[in-house]
Amino acid sequence: MVAVRQVISVVAAVSVGASLACGPSEPAHARAAPRRTDTQRMADTLAILSARAVTEPMSNPFLNHARAQRLRVSIAAEGGGPETFNTRHWLADELLKGGETREAIGELQTLMRDAHVPLDTIPEQKKGLFDLLAIASLRLGEQENCIGTPASNRCILPLEGGARHMHEEGARDAIARYTQLLHFFPQDHGSQYLLNIAWMAVGGYPDSVPKRYLIPRLAPRAHDPFPRFNNIAGNVGLAVTGLAGGLSIDDFNGDGLLDVFATSWGPNDPVHLFLADGKGGYVDRTAASGLKGIVGGVNTVHADYDNDGDIDILVLRGGWLGEAGKYPSSLLRNRGDGTFEDVTFSSGLLSFSPSHTAAWADFNRDGYLDLFVGHESSAPSGGPSHRCDLFLNNRDGTFTEVSHQVGIDVDDFVKGVVWGDVNNDGLPDLYVSVFTGASVRINDVPGTINARVLARIPASTVIRSASAFRSGVAPPTLVTDSQSRRPFASTTSKAENACVPETPFNPPTGARPISMPLR
Repeated sequence: MVAVRQVISVVAAVSVGASLACGPSEPAHARAAPRRTDTQRMADTLAILSARAVTEPMSNPFLNHARAQRLRVSIAAEGGGPETFNTRHWLADELLKGGETREAIGELQTLMRDAHVPLDTIPEQKKGLFDLLAIASLRLGEQENCIGTPASNRCILPLEGGARHMHEEGARDAIARYTQLLHFFPQDHGSQYLLNIAWMAVGGYPDSVPKRYLIPRLAPRAHDPFPRFNNIAGNVGLAVTGLAGGLSIDDFNGDGLLDVFATSWGPNDPVHLFLADGKGGYVDRTAASGLKGIVGGVNTVHADYDNDGDIDILVLRGGWLGEAGKYPSSLLRNRGDGTFEDVTFSSGLLSFSPSHTAAWADFNRDGYLDLFVGHESSAPSGGPSHRCDLFLNNRDGTFTEVSHQVGIDVDDFVKGVVWGDVNNDGLPDLYVSVFTGASVRINDVPGTINARVLARIPASTVIRSASAFRSGVAPPTLVTDSQSRRPFASTTSKAENACVPETPFNPPTGARPISMPLR
């Protein structure tokens, strides 16, 4: 409870600062705070959003530690009786997802004892408990072997030689639990596959797997020509533990060698810049990169947007998080010396929408790269709208949003975008892949990007482009509708240090993932 109060106090203080910044301007005679850089403003913005998310963790399925703490508070308030069994099951699930595997196993075992769940039989309505306990055991083996004692082929299929688990407790427990599950549910093919993997982890595949559960040919034969790839990250200085994220590989400091820029999905996970040392290894230059406080990122897309010869990076945030993913992306301008600055505010790219994908292309053929950003909108299913953006490069380091102006009105759950010349007319066409299906569009009227629907195809949209703006024509002056379609104001905290949404995060309907009839 002390930790929860501390978090709430911090967020309250930050919220007050943001609220003050959103109010009327201070009198002219008031002492003005020094103006901070765009990088500092973005760092403050991300810190505020992260702190706010922790106070409402039930809206973000990946804040497992904070969600577990909230569930513990709920269980204590409910008195710990049978009415808390479902919540305790949920708690065990969050602990497991948060990496607290032994705690999750202990919670499940205690819950099953308190709920008088028999251990020698598995009723169908209780199967979820046994499933979670089995995968927790297998996960324990992965943590103790893959992370605790890493090797070049550790935990990479087919788990041969040094890849086998030296600490066998987790895998052995998983073998026992999956064998029991298959005894009562012989058609559970997921458990069958994981049983084979557990046996493989301890060197028992295929000989020790019961014949009725054996899945043949999971491992290549001795002289199989399929190539083997060893994990050398630890040997070359690239071993970073984190969540899934973005990866950009290019020459970021102009020395002719390929460098590595990586992000992690966690809202407080720092970005990492690794520069090649010329000897086959990498040096972590994150601390000197100028990106302190630039955190998170589910994907990255790099390009030289300002034509200065240096590779810049766009960091995308909020993908898969729904309304809890209303984070800004970051445009990181490369200074050319191995350092970056976040120019999102000054470039005109600031937007609070969940995003996972974007693509650069010079769609108006003026020699400067423009940017399409795909957002994850729930509008087709009646949820909040997050229309995709097409940013026209103004050739001065800034962008103008022109999607509606040129006929692109994509308001869907976009997961992938790419530019390419589909019809060989020398102009970049846009392919948009969406989660729920879309349509093929092609231009047949000069001056627009999208004129008519040609055909329906599953889960994707193609937009063919006849350039809306020809080379040599000045970019149009537009009044965009970006403010009206986003329920946010560009507010600042302490002399424009941060920009945060005005509206609070709300948990999605049905956010609770587990409901088991344990009473």
